[in-house]
Amino acid sequence: MSTISLIPSMSPVKPGIQKSIPLIVRLFFLADALVVLAAIASHLIAHYFGREAPGFLRLSYESNLPTWYSSAQHAVVGTLLAILAVREIAIDRRRWCIALPALMYLFFSFDEVAMVHERIARLVQAHSALGQSHGLTNSAPGMIFCLPVAIAFAAYAAWSTKPYWQRRRGIVVKCVLGTGMILFCAGGLEIVVNLVKTHQFLVSLETLVEESGEMLGTTIMLWGVIELLAVEKLVVAFDAKGIHFTKA
Repeated sequence: MSTISLIPSMSPVKPGIQKSIPLIVRLFFLADALVVLAAIASHLIAHYFGREAPGFLRLSYESNLPTWYSSAQHAVVGTLLAILAVREIAIDRRRWCIALPALMYLFFSFDEVAMVHERIARLVQAHSALGQSHGLTNSAPGMIFCLPVAIAFAAYAAWSTKPYWQRRRGIVVKCVLGTGMILFCAGGLEIVVNLVKTHQFLVSLETLVEESGEMLGTTIMLWGVIELLAVEKLVVAFDAKGIHFTKA
């Protein structure tokens, strides 16, 4: 049987706290910076030559590099949590709750490429006064409904999976901070930007903070999830009978 450990080993000094940032997390932090810097550089260069910035790199556009990158980030977090959920449910079906955060992040990934909340926003605008008389732009009409649902789901997922976070302060801080940043940036700022929509500089600044904050929050969440799986000693073993999830 050959085994592959998906998660780096932990320091035995304090459970749930690593001495250094895992390599994959450092690479994602670097990728966050590169995606944002590429968007800023393309905007500045295009502005210098009096041209429109290429849509492929713009943070405010959909179906481009920043969107696909964010989707991949969420998918990595969701997949790691899903692997833990598969193992835990196989041990005891009553542990199904650990699948909730996995489903949430996999949905975030799907939303990035399928533009679910944007479609909801267009639906709300067409059938309510939010977009017509109140003049809400972007995806704000959809976020007014989607954000409370996302917050409620995240809160329930955290409460129902409490046994996995207890006495693991470092993991809790990273997961709460990361998810909180995602919800605030992707949802809250999408609504708040309507207060300054007549000021182009502030709108551009909001877009930068919103998109970069969401990427950073996802990477911080990934860090917390990696620490969680490490203290859970998750190992994936492959043999002739298939894939097995065991403790190290």
